[in-house]
Amino acid sequence: MTQVTQSAKYHYEFMANTIVPEPEVLEALSMLKKRGLKLGLISNCGPSVV
Repeated sequence: MTQVTQSAKYHYEFMANTIVPEPEVLEALSMLKKRGLKLGLISNCGPSVV
């Protein structure tokens, strides 16, 4: 495996394991959706964030 490939793998794994929503947030979003509200997402994350 090349260094670039290995680096990309580490970056992906770090992001996938670090940026995880809190359970309370998921619960609140689920409740809002069940109430019929439309949900959207605005983020300043770059394209490398999963």
